Amino acid sequence: MDQPFTLPPRPPRSLTPVETAKLIRRALRAAHPHTRFHLVCDRGTGYGYMSLQWVAGPSTTAVRATVEPFLSEIASDEPDDTMRRLPVPYTCKGIALIRLEKELNS
Repeated sequence: MDQPFTLPPRPPRSLTPVETAKLIRRALRAAHPHTRFHLVCDRGTGYGYMSLQWVAGPSTTAVRATVEPFLSEIASDEPDDTMRRLPVPYTCKGIALIRLEKELNS
């Protein structure tokens, strides 16, 4: 059964993407203990973005609910596709969620 994960107390400074990724991994392990996740931080121009993969297990909606509190930006409702900064201490601009299906062995 999935267990709720409570965010740690608000740190006194903004966390780097690597520090944020550590907290995301901890939250994923707590919420979905029987699923193995692969979280990678992007580099260069993609700094602050992450990719998350897992095989079978929880739905994309369930995983999105687990990682959403760690996002530092969300898409604005404005037509110029601007991002709105959120007042959170985490530095994660976005996470690409990729749910893979199990391969059937013949």
